[in-house]
Amino acid sequence: MGLHGIGIDVADVHRIARLIERYGARFTHRWFVPEEVAQCDASESPTHAFAVRFAAKEAVWKSLGMKWDGSVPWRSIMILHTDKVPTVDLVGDVAVAARALGALKISVAVSVRDGRAFAVAMAEF
Repeated sequence: MGLHGIGIDVADVHRIARLIERYGARFTHRWFVPEEVAQCDASESPTHAFAVRFAAKEAVWKSLGMKWDGSVPWRSIMILHTDKVPTVDLVGDVAVAARALGALKISVAVSVRDGRAFAVAMAEF
């Protein structure tokens, strides 16, 4: 496999906490599918879990090099944890566009430190 692109993002955990506190389900349902919400809510630190997924979705989008038109379907980029390892699952228009670009696999690494959630995504073809 060859490298298609790399995406990096940093999310402020406290900002995500404020968004969840202010907007609740309106925020989480805009960005996350029910399985992501369930995993975050069941985690040791739900706010960290939401922030990590938020950053990971942005990093995945950047790794694909797709144009920003102001309406990214964030729920089409799912970040799920299997055995504590983040996995990327694309659906809908994002999956179709990724295949058209030749992206076959997307890997993501995440971390939280000093109130920041970091994510690096790598799209391979």
